[in-house]
Amino acid sequence: MVYPNKDEVYYTSVIFEVNEYSGELKADEESLELRWFQINALPDNISPFQIGYIEKFVNALKNNN
Repeated sequence: MVYPNKDEVYYTSVIFEVNEYSGELKADEESLELRWFQINALPDNISPFQIGYIEKFVNALKNNN
């Protein structure tokens, strides 16, 4: 995406399926917050761009079971 002021922004999406996890999530200098969500309880403020990836992932999981 290129903004009117010519700044360019690139998005990277990573989705992990986690059945068990131990330890603590730790944010770095580029992260404001890290949290776990159940797939059926995602926050309302996820961008439509990200929702598309999540829906494809969930559908792929359903098709593999």
